[in-house]
Amino acid sequence: MNNKLRHVVILFFDVLCIVMLWIFYHDFKTTLANIDNQVDILRFSNRAGFFIVGIILPLMHLLIIIEQLWPDFIRKFEKYKKPVNNCIMGFVFALIIGGFIISSWLQYRAESAGYEYCRYISGTSALAKTLVYTNGAKLCEDLSAKARTERLGGQKAPSYPLSLGH
Repeated sequence: MNNKLRHVVILFFDVLCIVMLWIFYHDFKTTLANIDNQVDILRFSNRAGFFIVGIILPLMHLLIIIEQLWPDFIRKFEKYKKPVNNCIMGFVFALIIGGFIISSWLQYRAESAGYEYCRYISGTSALAKTLVYTNGAKLCEDLSAKARTERLGGQKAPSYPLSLGH
């Protein structure tokens, strides 16, 4: 791969990571606004840990660029290389863990605002779990019954009480 193509590929991934961060920020702000506005159905994903990782790649590229552009500056701090590398790795792990903490905090915030977790209509994919909270047990039961009816192809679903807990 020639040098120009390599830089274009790196730039593409950096832009993609920044877009991931913007999507994370937008989802986060929208979820908080929905909690504050007390919407009837609150639906969000716990994939924040995957989006927050988007900051890691541009930071790594920034460090590589600094190392390539100012090698003399880097050589002055050669004796600090190991502690600096440890700090960078700690920062990377803190970012990953921070994303999952943010997801858990959103769940806590929804529950403390009076929302109830609706397990039956929440879903799971390969990368994340979509969490659905409702403003009341009756709304959750209605949505669950509707979802069961759709899954059964329009036939009336059997009626039984649902567990709303975790």
